[in-house]
Amino acid sequence: MEEKEISQKEIKWLEEQQQNSWNPEIIISGLSLAFILAFPNSIYSFVVFMIQEWGMDFLAAMLVLAYLLILVNLFKVFLITHLALRFAWASLLGISYAFPKGIEQDKLFEHQRLDNYLSPQQMVLKLERICSMAFGIPLNMALIFIPLSIYLALLAGLQIFFGLEFFVLYLIFMVSILGFAVLGLVAKKMKIKLNGNSYLYSISALYTSNLGKWRYNIIILSLFFFTIPLMISDARDFFQYFNATNLSDNFLEWQWEDWCYDDQRDRADRFSRILFPAYEVNNNELNIYVAHYEEDSKLVQKLNNKFKITLDTLNWGTPKENKDLYKIYVNDSLVTTTCEWQKVMMPHSHQKAYKTCIGLDSLGKGVHELRVEKLIVLMPFMFRESEPRLRKNWAKARFYKKYDMPL
Repeated sequence: MEEKEISQKEIKWLEEQQQNSWNPEIIISGLSLAFILAFPNSIYSFVVFMIQEWGMDFLAAMLVLAYLLILVNLFKVFLITHLALRFAWASLLGISYAFPKGIEQDKLFEHQRLDNYLSPQQMVLKLERICSMAFGIPLNMALIFIPLSIYLALLAGLQIFFGLEFFVLYLIFMVSILGFAVLGLVAKKMKIKLNGNSYLYSISALYTSNLGKWRYNIIILSLFFFTIPLMISDARDFFQYFNATNLSDNFLEWQWEDWCYDDQRDRADRFSRILFPAYEVNNNELNIYVAHYEEDSKLVQKLNNKFKITLDTLNWGTPKENKDLYKIYVNDSLVTTTCEWQKVMMPHSHQKAYKTCIGLDSLGKGVHELRVEKLIVLMPFMFRESEPRLRKNWAKARFYKKYDMPL
């Protein structure tokens, strides 16, 4: 709507809303921040769910996680900054009420008597404009990220439902980016003007024209870089869910005490590799839970169809089921499970897992180490072909046998 079409009544209403905008700003920022603070854990759990239950490629899942965490932390930074500015604004508002006359020069020390002091009213009005400006930035960001998020969700859906390799998704993404770049160059060369009658272009033009062509972009980029440490913290130990890798040397050296012991962890969380009921074992049998990964079924098919000779080289029999991808060692000695592998659903997280057990009759009292080897297939990427690999440290954990003889 053009300015000449706005009636005097609407202008008066708009001015009243602008003067009282601080109230809904604080309420919206506070409620939004409380909602967003719980988001990182939910995002982490959902991406892990897609890897384990839907068979999403880990690299694709990692990019999805990074994108969503940066997005959430970006809005978190915006909202915290806005609330901090409104806190300062409320403080200045109180100061302007307490000292309506402003600074009294004759009551200052000689060296403090300056001519360019701001009045309390000037400071309140200046900070009011900054607060209102800062509150509008998340809207501009949302208008940019909503279509991008929809596009990335479509790519993720293609990978999950059609089982596309990550390299194919990468090609689709790069071709689409190249296509948009070419369209932009063609439009620029043909002097085709974009339609400015939209919220996205209008709001972006407002910020860039009033803050400066480069200042606004520098502010946004700076905030992006500021969110990276927050994103890294929220994605801590996400590589545990990379099904095709060993546990890292650093993780094996400095293991979390609760990472694989059911009695020490939050049971609503998904476990990444193996799980014991507890660190201490009170009898001569140890129950073991192995995390289910949907992509393992595809691995069994590929190993049977293409890599029988390689399996002989690795001294590994032909796998018929998912359980045949694993070998369990205790103190580096291969052990045979004493009960069948069962498909179970974990009670609190609803995670699919395999349950089995091993006998501990031959082990004495003390600390022992259990290690799981896993046969995996590296997916093709660019010039690398798919090939089987043996992960000797796919999982490793200690347990303590309390008694030499069964109770």
